[in-house]
Amino acid sequence: MTDKAHYWAFLSYSHQDADFADWIFDELDSFRVPRNLRKPGMGAHLRPIFRDREELAASADLNGRIKEAMQGSDALVVLCSPNAATSQWVNAEIKLFKLLGKMDRIFPLIVAGEPNAYYVCGSSEDECFPPALRYTITETGEMTTQPDRAFVAADARLDKDGKENAKLKIIAGLLGVGMGDLRRARSRFGNLFG
Repeated sequence: MTDKAHYWAFLSYSHQDADFADWIFDELDSFRVPRNLRKPGMGAHLRPIFRDREELAASADLNGRIKEAMQGSDALVVLCSPNAATSQWVNAEIKLFKLLGKMDRIFPLIVAGEPNAYYVCGSSEDECFPPALRYTITETGEMTTQPDRAFVAADARLDKDGKENAKLKIIAGLLGVGMGDLRRARSRFGNLFG
């Protein structure tokens, strides 16, 4: 996390996926970074993570507070599902993060549905990626019909990465390390990451 950033990540999700958001928030918040993967000045945890339910209760200006939190976030973790794909709020958060010039710090986490569902199964009902993730955004915030670069998504579905591996992929991305480095650090030090 840069010195200027206030949050390690902003968690974007549809409130219909709140149970999964609870889980990933707790996992990220409690993760102890192995000492040998910490950069100078970095703490032992990936804290704080911005989550609207946790952070916005006392705010009178939700739009301003969300924009401020996104500006101060080093990354955007998007829970991708058919619910998220149709959520105007999730879509707006992705657009804003792209407009802030942080497109390379967006980490999709598939929790349900199918990426590029129309091409995979002939129906867009199961699409899990919000439109702002799938298409490029102009400098004025307009969405184009031009496909965006392919994101490497962590996939928590049982027949894909599964929850544990998907979580580790997100953590590796947040830390800017490879999965192999993270796995080696975890196996070398076990749970003694202090």
